[in-house]
Amino acid sequence: IWRQAHFDHLTDLPNRLELKIRLNKQFSNSNNESFVVMLLDIDHFKDINDTLGHHYGDNLLKVVSQRIVNSAKNAEFVARIGGDEFVIVFNHIKSTRHINQIASNILQSLSSAIHVENEEVFISASMGIACAPEDGENTEQLLKAADQAMYKAKNNGRNGFEFFSRDMREQAQARMLLLKDLRCAIEYKQFELFYQPIVSLNGLHIHKAEGLIRWQHPQKGLISPIAFIPLAEETRQINAIGQFVFSQAIETLTDIKKFTDDDFQISVNVSPVQLSTANSGIDDWYAMLDAAKISPSSIVAEITEGLMVNPEELTQKRLKQIVKSGMQLALDDFGTGYSSLAYLQEMDTDYLKIDKRFVDNIKADSQELSLCEAIIVMAHQLGLKVIAEGIETPLQYQLLTEAGCDYGQGYLFSKPLNKSDFMDLIAEKKVILSK
Repeated sequence: IWRQAHFDHLTDLPNRLELKIRLNKQFSNSNNESFVVMLLDIDHFKDINDTLGHHYGDNLLKVVSQRIVNSAKNAEFVARIGGDEFVIVFNHIKSTRHINQIASNILQSLSSAIHVENEEVFISASMGIACAPEDGENTEQLLKAADQAMYKAKNNGRNGFEFFSRDMREQAQARMLLLKDLRCAIEYKQFELFYQPIVSLNGLHIHKAEGLIRWQHPQKGLISPIAFIPLAEETRQINAIGQFVFSQAIETLTDIKKFTDDDFQISVNVSPVQLSTANSGIDDWYAMLDAAKISPSSIVAEITEGLMVNPEELTQKRLKQIVKSGMQLALDDFGTGYSSLAYLQEMDTDYLKIDKRFVDNIKADSQELSLCEAIIVMAHQLGLKVIAEGIETPLQYQLLTEAGCDYGQGYLFSKPLNKSDFMDLIAEKKVILSK
């Protein structure tokens, strides 16, 4: 009974419980000697289970555990702590170079073909390394440090190892705090939608605007979307944020209708997560527009090029439903991603947005100008309108107008404005260029 509780039934290695008991003993030694923990995770192991089955995966884990034990002969012990994760503990490590050599040898031992039940498979692994007591003053801290280092190895391309650093702990703590604040921001309505006008380059009339999310943190002030949108997407908080953006856009369009034409459009950025999550709320948009008596063509959904080639069925179904409903599509950051012309035609896109990095350096006879001109000609041939982002100088405005670009947005015309200032601006119906 004791052995069943303390050892892994599959590999006969110490399990997580036994690992913690042994590490606790290491820490309780009064001489406070240093030791090293390596946390190893097999890359893409889920794919093996999904394609060949769990029985095959279990047999593969037996082979992997044996290879690790054989290549880490001087280890204090090897443990399997669950799934495809293993921990190797070393005492009496001589130097960082020594650790590097050991880690390389372990990963190398896993790289040759593994034969299980007439199947041949090649695997790799990612490893995080933490040293006690520098990287952790107790078992939990040390294992967490090794885990953070392992995820860094995964993010760096897998099939390698990384050492824990203090920066990782600080980044992890900052991320946790930001996530906590993000949940509060949704609950306490700390978000606000700003609007950046999109003007017709011939005449400078304001026909459109892009809705841009802003987070007014009670202590930290204004937090850039660059800082929190990736985390919101990772944790699917983006679904609630996306619903807030859409409802605010409808509310603003309702107010605009009171004093200007009905064809004013607001663009909203749509995350891939919103399109791929079953209960994201996107399917409610059509009823929300109908209830507000807002034409679907008043909304432009801005997507990135990657979404167009995303094979996920629900994503493609929703993109087609957006087009079918009468909403329009804008392809954001065009030229920086896949730029698939076949998908561009198939998706019935309405607008291309030239990315700011192409606009930044345009001048007469420049390569950037040639690229912009080529995009504009191609888009017009396909029946699309073009919006240039990040226009900041009169020269950029002049060159893009001469190239036939339809619309522009940028600080030359207006920075993003809160709703009150934006409503004052569009009441004028035309922008005055900033100097």
